[in-house]
Amino acid sequence: MDANSSVVIVGGDADLVLQGLALSKVTKLYMYYRDGLKDGKMINIWRIVEAMEARYPGQSDRIRTDFIFLLICCGNDYLPRVRGINFTKCMEAYSAVKDKWTKSRGEKDAFVVDGSKKSFNLEFLYEFFVHLMASGYVPPISEPHPSSGCPCSAIQSLNQAVAQKTIPKGTVDWFDSMQVKGKDPRRQLWQTNLRVGDHVFTGTPQPRLKTAKQKLAAAALQSLAPQIYLKLVEKERVWKEQLEAFDNKKDKEEEEIFEGGEKSSQVVNNKALCNVEGYLRGLLWNIQMYEDGYVPVSWGRAKDKSCFTESTVYSRSLLVPLY
Repeated sequence: MDANSSVVIVGGDADLVLQGLALSKVTKLYMYYRDGLKDGKMINIWRIVEAMEARYPGQSDRIRTDFIFLLICCGNDYLPRVRGINFTKCMEAYSAVKDKWTKSRGEKDAFVVDGSKKSFNLEFLYEFFVHLMASGYVPPISEPHPSSGCPCSAIQSLNQAVAQKTIPKGTVDWFDSMQVKGKDPRRQLWQTNLRVGDHVFTGTPQPRLKTAKQKLAAAALQSLAPQIYLKLVEKERVWKEQLEAFDNKKDKEEEEIFEGGEKSSQVVNNKALCNVEGYLRGLLWNIQMYEDGYVPVSWGRAKDKSCFTESTVYSRSLLVPLY
C-alpha cells in the first residue's frame, strides 16, 4: 500500500476515526458506517486534517497527534474523560494556549505531545489544563458510582449455574442472533435464541443485542434454576435502591456547592484524590496504540521516568480532576 492508495474502514466505532488520524502516510482514507437501518454514510477522515492545515499551515502532521490527545481527554473505551469538560472546551483551551505561545514567544511549532520523545511538552500541558479548569464548573470528586459494579448479570449467573452443575447436563449456546424491524421501520432491533442443554428459549426483540441476551438468560434461569433467579431479582432490587440513594446524595452535594459558591477541594491530607501520573501515562499509551495499531509497552514501561516525575510535580499543583 502506498500514499496514493484509497482505504475504506467499515465500522461505526469512534476509535476508528482516531486510528485513521494516526495513519500519516494514507491520505485517501474513508470510514463507512450505517446508523441502524438507514443508508450508510462515508466520512472522509482527511477532511479533518485539511481543516487543521487551514488553521495551522504546515503543522497538521504533528497537530493530528494533539487532536487525538484532545479527543481521548473526552473519554473512550480505555480512559475516563477529564471531569467537567467536553471537546469544545478542550479545543478552545488548546487553541488559546497555542495562539498565546505563537504571539508572546514566537513559538509557532508548539505542541502538547512530543512524539519524538514519547512524552508531553509539560509547560504547554500545564497551561492547557489550567485554562480548562478556568473555563467552568468542575464537579466534586466523590466515591465511584454504583453502576460501575452492577451485580445483576443474568448471563453471568447462568454461566455459573451451568459450570457448577446447578443446571445439570447443561451447555450454554447462543444462536441465530439477528437484526429485525420493529414497528418503526427506521429502528433496529435485536432478537436472539438460547439453548441450555435440551431446552431452547426464544427471545423478544430488544433495542440492543446485550439487552436481548440478558433478558433471555433471565428467562432461562427462571425456568431452570428458580432459586438463583430469585436471588438475582433481589440483588437487582438492592442495587437500584443503592443507585437512587447515591444519586440523591450527589444532587444534595452539588446543591450545597452551588449555594456556597465554592468548588470542592481535590486534596485530602495533602494527597490528591486522583492518579494524575497514571492518567498521563495512560494518555501516552493510548496515543501510541492508535499510531502503532497494536497494544504498546514502551511508553507505559519507559526506562527514563524523568518526564513522568516532572509531570507529577506539575500535576500536584494542578490536580487534574478525573471521573
